[in-house]
Amino acid sequence: MQHLQTAWEQLNPQDAHLCYRLPVSHQSDVQADVYGEVIWVYWYRPQAPTTSELEKLFTWGQKLHKKVCVRHMLNRGTGVGGKEKQSLFCSQDTTEEWIASENKLQFLLKKNSGFSPGLFLDQYENRKWVLENSKNKRVLNLFSYTSGFSVAAAAGEAVEVTTVDVSSSFLEWSKKNFELNQLDPLKYEFFAQDVPLFMSGAVKRNRQWDLIICDPPSFGRSKNSVWKIEKDLSGLAGQLWSCLSSNGTILFTCNYEQWSQDEVVKNFTFKIKKGSYRITQLPSKDHFLKGFLISKLI
Repeated sequence: MQHLQTAWEQLNPQDAHLCYRLPVSHQSDVQADVYGEVIWVYWYRPQAPTTSELEKLFTWGQKLHKKVCVRHMLNRGTGVGGKEKQSLFCSQDTTEEWIASENKLQFLLKKNSGFSPGLFLDQYENRKWVLENSKNKRVLNLFSYTSGFSVAAAAGEAVEVTTVDVSSSFLEWSKKNFELNQLDPLKYEFFAQDVPLFMSGAVKRNRQWDLIICDPPSFGRSKNSVWKIEKDLSGLAGQLWSCLSSNGTILFTCNYEQWSQDEVVKNFTFKIKKGSYRITQLPSKDHFLKGFLISKLI
């Protein structure tokens, strides 16, 4: 695990409260993000870390004055229903909840919330872009998770922020993130609903947004539906386009490994009239994250 120490030394971080990703090759089977006081290690090896391996990581954390959590990255689907807690190994001094910052915004993190503590750091640059490009805009954030994008939009002086996620518990967590940044959740919209269902209603009501943020999972299941990006993306993209204001922009990202960047664009624009949009690629330091800005030209 010397590569983690080397990555730490390359960054030489000064602020103990910041969130950032350690610069480790995507091919490495042990990677790490730093969330303020906690180093969150992603363990991609087939077998869970041994007691000896955990002790080395915890000792490394102590030397850096950090707590360490090691998440054994099991196949998707096994990290639900409480099983995610069985694949998490944390140093004894790790608290259940803590706060860390990104782009001068505060976020609540949680130890036992799934494969991530509550903020996906591969989206750092995109959240920064939203923070800097939301002023006076109506913003819609879909598949919002804990609403990092929504907080960035509100802090960036958006005139309206609408947040949609199927999980009511994630929306309650989102509201706490708003409050941490002196943003009153009562001034913004939160909908606990399937995104396709919400968008169907939005199309019928002719709702319009100037900026739509969409970061869907590759696969998702709710009480009433199953979402598969390879089957459902083009239909959703058509709904988003209908609700995008003239000269508006969609920020779209995904981590679907079966598609290349070009295939993501092709599937998204399948039902959108050629010549009516402009595509701008999003720079990403993350190997798996694919994304783009699509702007309406009419």
